[in-house]
Amino acid sequence: MVHPCYKLYLVDRGEGSIQMNSGSYPLKAGHVYFLSGAQIRSQLCQKQMDLYWLHFNPESLYLRHLLAFTPAFISWRREEVEWMGEISQEIKSMFPPFTGSFQQPKEDRPISAFCRIQGGALLILSKVLEKLDPSTILKFQPEYERLKPALEYMQLNSTNNPSLKRVAQQVHLAPNYFHRQFKSIFGMTPFEYMLEERLNRARDLLSNTSLSVKEVAEKAGYENPLYFSRVFRSKTKRSPSGYRNIKRELHD
Repeated sequence: MVHPCYKLYLVDRGEGSIQMNSGSYPLKAGHVYFLSGAQIRSQLCQKQMDLYWLHFNPESLYLRHLLAFTPAFISWRREEVEWMGEISQEIKSMFPPFTGSFQQPKEDRPISAFCRIQGGALLILSKVLEKLDPSTILKFQPEYERLKPALEYMQLNSTNNPSLKRVAQQVHLAPNYFHRQFKSIFGMTPFEYMLEERLNRARDLLSNTSLSVKEVAEKAGYENPLYFSRVFRSKTKRSPSGYRNIKRELHD
């Protein structure tokens, strides 16, 4: 099963192919790719590939909305991206070859190297957004700006579980009308967005602190740790403890 996230691929050697809703596309060495995982049906590696990848889902609903209107498959030859040669060498020097288990980047690399790689990923994303029809942004911008205060309020207060009425008051709209507008624009309900924010908070705490599952649940806005565990498992397919153990294994 292909995870429905966005993907950046840098193919260094070998070749493969991607079957998407719109057709089949090759993956070739010396190319950089942007892919929408939601459109991928299958992936096939015809020859052994050396591939560096980044999978992500934007936390920003604004960016998430815009990416939904970009092509699902975009490719560039590495030499077409003038700064990609330097970035790809940085990536290869930092990340060891895959040997059957995930490995952390080499610790002797300076923080500036991490910044350059992150900057390279953002630059590729900027090239993706260049593919947007300007009218898409112009049409969406006023709607986004109108609902932005409510969005910011939910980001700050998601762990307090504010009511729909309270959220809608931030933009002076009736609750039901706000609910319809929010779902129409962002493809999810306000409740689903706040649930996602709480789960992101829980993931961060499980990955980066030694807090108990009960303490993580409280800080993520759940009074009942058993209910929190059920919700967490339903969304991530793992228990909070199982998620933490996997993260620790990746960092050991």
